[in-house]
Amino acid sequence: MSQDDSWLSRAVMDLLACAATGDTAGVRDALEAIVRERNASGVWALCCAMADTVTTLGLGVRQGEGFAAVQLATGSGEPVEPENWPPQARPQLWATRFVAAHVNGDMDTSYALFLSTMPDPQQHMAGVAALIGLAGRVVRADLHRKMPGAGHEC
Repeated sequence: MSQDDSWLSRAVMDLLACAATGDTAGVRDALEAIVRERNASGVWALCCAMADTVTTLGLGVRQGEGFAAVQLATGSGEPVEPENWPPQARPQLWATRFVAAHVNGDMDTSYALFLSTMPDPQQHMAGVAALIGLAGRVVRADLHRKMPGAGHEC
């Protein structure tokens, strides 16, 4: 691992620790540092690490070892096309689809999803933030499962 890779690995792990403990300011600072130091390639690496966290800790499978599909439905069970989701739910949809592609080992789809929101930086970062939040919740749940009664600090 090069010095550059080491910095990015530490930054991603710091960000994940902040997400797991609910430290939103820490997440913001770590994400800003990744964007500043590594641009889109750093954010791509971050997204892959977050998806891997959800896949491994949350679903118990490694990338490409499972199968996931995202079917969207209303409360009555009616299917809903992704473009018809309300705008405020689209970041969560993006994060869910990114994780599903990761579970399936479909890096082409993961990368296409990543690129699909880049023309709109606000939408892109909202999806990234949703993915970070999902990974943070998975880590927090895993810690509570392994250490019942422990505090929230890592």
